[in-house]
Amino acid sequence: MKTKALLLFGLFIGSFLTFTSCGDDDSGSVNLDSNLVAQWETEVEEARQLAANSQEGSLPGDYFPGAIAQLEEEIAKAQDIFDRATADIRIESALLVLEFALKEFEVSLVQEAIPLFSNLASEMLSTVPDAALSPDEFTAEFRVRLQSYDADQIVADMVGTLNQVSGLNTSGWAIRYFTTPFANTGVVDFIIGVGPEAPFFVEPDVPDYIIPLNEWVHIAATYNNQNMKLYIDGVKLLEFDSPLPMNPDPAGSFFRIGNSVFKDGRYTNGNIIDVRFWDVERTEEEINDNLSDFLEPPFDHPNLKLYFPLNANLGKVLTDETKTYKVDVAGVTWQEQ
Repeated sequence: MKTKALLLFGLFIGSFLTFTSCGDDDSGSVNLDSNLVAQWETEVEEARQLAANSQEGSLPGDYFPGAIAQLEEEIAKAQDIFDRATADIRIESALLVLEFALKEFEVSLVQEAIPLFSNLASEMLSTVPDAALSPDEFTAEFRVRLQSYDADQIVADMVGTLNQVSGLNTSGWAIRYFTTPFANTGVVDFIIGVGPEAPFFVEPDVPDYIIPLNEWVHIAATYNNQNMKLYIDGVKLLEFDSPLPMNPDPAGSFFRIGNSVFKDGRYTNGNIIDVRFWDVERTEEEINDNLSDFLEPPFDHPNLKLYFPLNANLGKVLTDETKTYKVDVAGVTWQEQ
């Protein structure tokens, strides 16, 4: 839509210049309004400085990818109009092109917002080409703020890869919470798939802990060769040795935020942000280092394999900060913080 609007505006300006050029008198000197010239010189320099000092990216305060190049292209078009000006109206046309370009650039600023998962279709889904998100050792962490417990769900997945490959051949992992009637509402559960034979799943939960509503909670799960730990707000509340190892996900499996990979309707009722995946077991001290803060760039930690801050509305397809994974966004409402 933006490109189409710019194209139509450019065609209008081009047609105007073609029309007015017929009346130009190239044989005489050109007298242009010095105030208009000064205004142009000031505004075009400000536009160039804005383009030079702006940054593209996915964090609040950045601009959408491609926005700077688009602004520079429009500055060049406006400059060309000014350079060929033989009347004040052409300078005014150049200023209009510049003004329009700056307004378009302004709306490409990444705004702070967080996702709300609240219905059957709410999810962020990524296809995983290999077992990179279900290794023998990992840490998964995120922050969640539940808005309600849905009594019809029984269980709701927050983050995970848990799959049923075929039949009951299970693989991967998930962090989820129970609703009624199987357990007290808000009980946290760390589950792994252990293959095609019983018990199929190993799923210890955190006893005597209920996720509070309308409060931010940090959850971290670690897995290290059958040892499972779960931390809530930096405190280890669960440690369990699985009798069976986790079955790695096959190629073409899924990573999902806010909903279940293999069971329809198990969506989170609330907000999820700051989703991180490390291919190492993080210590309790390391987990506590960044409980309430987003990670800062550069995101080049050798063990950080996936990171979605989810603190900005970037549209229907999001790329994680390691530039490895993308998620398709559906059924999500973006809320101002």
